[in-house]
Amino acid sequence: MLQGPSPFEGGPNLAVPAVKDCQRQLEKPRTNAAECGLISDLATDHAKHDLFDRLALHLTTLADQVELARIEAKPSKG
Repeated sequence: MLQGPSPFEGGPNLAVPAVKDCQRQLEKPRTNAAECGLISDLATDHAKHDLFDRLALHLTTLADQVELARIEAKPSKG
């Protein structure tokens, strides 16, 4: 049996770090996409340029989909 406090107990104060951590995790694909784009621009080898260009596009698409899912999952106010 697990010991210690549940991550779901403790009220809203415990949720704040989780939200910030989630936001940080959501930013990673965008940061990685930007880095891949930069590497693609700097690559002198055509195959590597194409590879990092595709990676940047793929990571940007993933980040867009995650952001859209996050927006759609938010409960509407009103």
